Amino acid sequence: MRLSVGKNDNGVLGLFTSKAHVTGDVIFELKGDVLKRPTQTSVKIGPGKHIVDLYGIFLNHSCNPNVRIIGQRVCAVKDIFPKTELCFDYRATEGKLHSPFTCFCCGNYITGEEDET
Repeated sequence: MRLSVGKNDNGVLGLFTSKAHVTGDVIFELKGDVLKRPTQTSVKIGPGKHIVDLYGIFLNHSCNPNVRIIGQRVCAVKDIFPKTELCFDYRATEGKLHSPFTCFCCGNYITGEEDET
C-alpha cells in the first residue's frame, strides 16, 4: 500500500496515494475497531457499523469524489494519478455526521446522507 498523510490545498490533513489507480481498483481495506455509533474520525461500513482505521481517518469529503466506500473497501470511482488526495462523498455512506461542516468545494453545510445539493 502506497499511502501517505499530508496537507491538502485547504491546509487540512488528507490521505494521498503515491501510486496510480484505475476505476474499480480496491485501493485499501479499512481495518480497525468497529463501533456501533459514529465518531468524528470513523467511516460507516454498514448499518450500525462504523470503523476507525489508521488511514481512513484521513479520508476527506468531496462533492466530486475519486473513491467510494464499499463495505470495508476503499475503491477508485475514476482513474487516480500519483500524489492525488483520496476523497469520498460523505453523503453517500454516512448517516447523521458526528461533526457536520461547511464543504470547501460547494459551500453547503454537510450533515450526512439526508443532505440534498
